[in-house]
Amino acid sequence: MQPVGLQEWIHKIEEGEGTKYVRLVFCVLALLGLSALWHLREARNFYSMEAMDGAQVARNIAHGRGFSTQFVRPFSLALLEQHAGDSPDFLRKPHPDLANAPAYPLLLAGLMKMLPFQWEITGTRFWRYQPEVIIGWFNQLLFFVSLFLLFRLARQLFDKAVAALATVLMALTEIYWEFTTSGLSTMLLVFLFLVLAQLLVNFDEGARSGLKSKLWLIGMALAAGVLVGAMAMTRYSMAWLIIPVALYIAFTAMGVRPQAVTAAVTACLLVAAPWLVRNYQLSGTLFGTAGFAIHEGTGTFPGHILERSMPRNIALELNKIDLDQYPRKLFVNARETVASGLPEAAGSWIAAFFLVSLLIQFRNPAISRLKYFLLGTLLLYVLVQALGRTELSADSPRINSENLLVVFTPLFFLFGSGLFYVLLDQIELPAPWLRSFIISLAVTLLSLPMILKLLPPRNSPIAYPPYHPQMHQALAECMQPDELIMSDLPWAVAWYGERQCIWVTLDYGQSTGDDFYRVNDYHKAIKALYLTEVTTDSKFLTQMDAKTLIQGKPENTAQAREGVWGRFYLTAVVMKDIPRGFPLRLAPPSLLPDVLFLSDTETRWSKPWSNSQKKKR
Repeated sequence: MQPVGLQEWIHKIEEGEGTKYVRLVFCVLALLGLSALWHLREARNFYSMEAMDGAQVARNIAHGRGFSTQFVRPFSLALLEQHAGDSPDFLRKPHPDLANAPAYPLLLAGLMKMLPFQWEITGTRFWRYQPEVIIGWFNQLLFFVSLFLLFRLARQLFDKAVAALATVLMALTEIYWEFTTSGLSTMLLVFLFLVLAQLLVNFDEGARSGLKSKLWLIGMALAAGVLVGAMAMTRYSMAWLIIPVALYIAFTAMGVRPQAVTAAVTACLLVAAPWLVRNYQLSGTLFGTAGFAIHEGTGTFPGHILERSMPRNIALELNKIDLDQYPRKLFVNARETVASGLPEAAGSWIAAFFLVSLLIQFRNPAISRLKYFLLGTLLLYVLVQALGRTELSADSPRINSENLLVVFTPLFFLFGSGLFYVLLDQIELPAPWLRSFIISLAVTLLSLPMILKLLPPRNSPIAYPPYHPQMHQALAECMQPDELIMSDLPWAVAWYGERQCIWVTLDYGQSTGDDFYRVNDYHKAIKALYLTEVTTDSKFLTQMDAKTLIQGKPENTAQAREGVWGRFYLTAVVMKDIPRGFPLRLAPPSLLPDVLFLSDTETRWSKPWSNSQKKKR
């Protein structure tokens, strides 16, 4: 064999088979450069409850504490009490997690086992929490793999030009980058959905060609069911996806329709069954506290009232909801989802191209079937998202776990790019370079939100108020590892401080109930109360319900129940009067009026951390 000359190597790189490797290296470097720029300019610390909650559950798994949580919801405690009977061990042992699906925390736990996570915040200058940076890079890796999957699927259904355009547009869409560093499981769901879409297209082509055996088709249906089950175990609401998947298989699996549909549904159930059984054994419910999302956001349970409540009879408490509140919730939220949520889900104007593509009849039947599958899925999830909407969507309007439509929007880029080239091919251009100019202009316009996002000014990485990782960790470290804290930001205390923290109850023993003392006296003594800007910066009348405080007539209304700790703050700080008998009476004055930290002894904050933390703030 003669050695290859230098000229032949150059020819291969410039015009031969080496060009695809050059393009691949360029794309990888471009993505890495864009990722680094995003981390430097726009990435933020976690600012959603779900992200911190899932991450601290993952850490518990990695540290050998199983699927337990240090963020305790009073409603979770009520579920355990009602199902297993009263027991003081619910908080003295690792509290079982009843809020999160297991797949994403389990995946993060594996990451925490492999990589050097630094839990302690050290140094005087703080920029970003190191574990959150690693989780962000991991989710960006999932995003990059999803881009590759989209390219493959678009090339299979259309051609390389459409595939390249769809991939570039998705790579330059702001909303996906925000989700990568949000800490949420959305990127994992996007990845799994694109794998599912590829599998369904292969199933369709195999069934139409007649070249695949019945056993192969049933095997592919099984794989589709496994993927839907994995998505359901990443986010419970994804279980509804089995309906459009089963319908897709039923319309395409000629000859093996009953067997294929049965295989898909059975596989999905088998994947989810062990976790659902675990939940039922612990709480008497299949989905834990997440299964009650349909009741949240109604007139009876606005805000986070349901999760903060500890009803002795849960069924009786839920019966207080009038049946007409559910249709109202559906119609109000569905209207908002269709008007703003659906167009924003794609993060750019590509949604308009997708909607127009619904009117185009493509020659490839696999494209048409996938298009109708996507349309049916979107219609279904408009309803699912509307009924499952809670206060999480109000706390963080776009970037939250209840934004379900964004999981399916990668296919918007596929169909939108296909339509773009169909329209472009209809135009007779006087010069060949105009075609490249039009494509470049379209990419620039559709990517304009991302381009403007990366321009000055630089975004602050600390989502303060109310999240201040240094402060949360420093105050948590005042407590012993086995002591219980109560806070209005318990997920932040659990994640940054690694201390068991219960959400503020709907009372403090002086008005509508006795939940505070049920926890303090029977389950576990509450050693500190930590109220942040969530409470201290609330609106005076509508959120703190100061009217009740002024008139001295506590009301058992939703507003009064929601604002009970706001009134407590006003009483303790403004009126210098902590309710008689309240077990926590001492506070470091240096933190007021931003936050209120009450404990049983001042020795907790008369430690060396005190002066150093003042400097950091």
